[in-house]
Amino acid sequence: MFRFYVEEALAVGEVLILPDRVTKHIQVLRLAADEKIVLFNGTGGEYNARLLNITRREARCELEVFNDISREPQLT
Repeated sequence: MFRFYVEEALAVGEVLILPDRVTKHIQVLRLAADEKIVLFNGTGGEYNARLLNITRREARCELEVFNDISREPQLT
């Protein structure tokens, strides 16, 4: 599953229009509607999302599940 950073606040159940830079990545990767992606905004955790539709100008997804997981390396 591909992970993307977004600056917006995220919430389960929300339908989100993805930022242009994320849309470009999705187009380059040739992802299609109903594929799963992961979004995070740097405030902790990540969201599993499902792509709803992709056009030349925008991509929309629905946030389905929040995972309270930290990907930061542990300092020793």
